[in-house]
Amino acid sequence: MTALLEIKELSVRFGATAALRSISFNFAAGAQLVIVGESGSGKSTLGLSILGLLPRTAEVIGKVRFRGAELPVEDDRAMNRIRGDSIGFIHQDPMSAFSPVHTIGTHLFRAFRANHPGSTRREAEAAAIRLLDEVQISRARERLDHYPHQYSGGMLQRVMIAAALIGNPALLIADEPTTALDATTQASVLRVLANSVSDRGMSLMLITHDLGVVAEVATDVAVMYGGRLIQYLPIADLPAAAHPYTQALLKARPSFGRRGHRLPTIADLLPAGWDADA
Repeated sequence: MTALLEIKELSVRFGATAALRSISFNFAAGAQLVIVGESGSGKSTLGLSILGLLPRTAEVIGKVRFRGAELPVEDDRAMNRIRGDSIGFIHQDPMSAFSPVHTIGTHLFRAFRANHPGSTRREAEAAAIRLLDEVQISRARERLDHYPHQYSGGMLQRVMIAAALIGNPALLIADEPTTALDATTQASVLRVLANSVSDRGMSLMLITHDLGVVAEVATDVAVMYGGRLIQYLPIADLPAAAHPYTQALLKARPSFGRRGHRLPTIADLLPAGWDADA
């Protein structure tokens, strides 16, 4: 498959802290990549750096290429033409992603018209209803007039998926899309996400700390620890993964068979010298 996204020697620092350390990999068109690792491993920083969404305090070194062209991550205006249209992004927290004083319809209309300049309100409304139907929001036309507080967390997460799909991007980056949702709602959101990606022929980069979601959507898995890419492998190879850290992550998953037993843990919180220049 053709490389859709190429990341070469990408490093990010916040002052003395190295958040990413020389990350390099090629992401094929049509692939569904899950990036896993503990909190603080650099997963979200990687996703945000691809779209130039890091704060100004971040020092970024390295290259990100999309469809063969280097992304102008330091040019916010140029990146705005790429965000949503070519690369969609789903943020972590659906409860804080929407303005409480605007209806869901207003959020979706603005997103549509930003990605489709010159479109009419009627076209934006038709697209919003179609997308809410796609992500399984019932009574879509009626719910356009509702405010975010009238939606559950799972419903808001699905609205965020709808908003990210408005530009019909080639790549969708989802940053912890099931955080703070119960297990049943997580499964529903992941099913909606997987179906939308499959139906549209999109590529997916799913960021999560939960290895339980990997098998649901992934063709490939990237394992991160302490800002480093530890392994990048096909999902079929994950059970036999050779790296000790990947094996430790797999062993730390809860299971019914371990009821009454203490879960295995990984002893060190961060690798030695994490804040150092090495």
